[in-house]
Amino acid sequence: MKTIGISKKVHKDLMNLKLEYGYKKTDVLLEEMIKDFKKERLLKASKIFREGMLKKKLKLKDVIKKSGDIREEIYNEWFD
Repeated sequence: MKTIGISKKVHKDLMNLKLEYGYKKTDVLLEEMIKDFKKERLLKASKIFREGMLKKKLKLKDVIKKSGDIREEIYNEWFD
């Protein structure tokens, strides 16, 4: 286990969240917060990707085909 320094306000907020949502351990609360943070970042990246596809009028099958072509090109460069 490691110790980290946090401000009194952050500590108070964490304790309030822990009590409000019924967590027995702050560690579990922080794990959930990290998981939610990562999920939110993935959803934002996915939205940007979808918007880019729409802007370029691409379909998922087009992207998959292009990525397959790129992988094949790299494979041929490295291993042929």
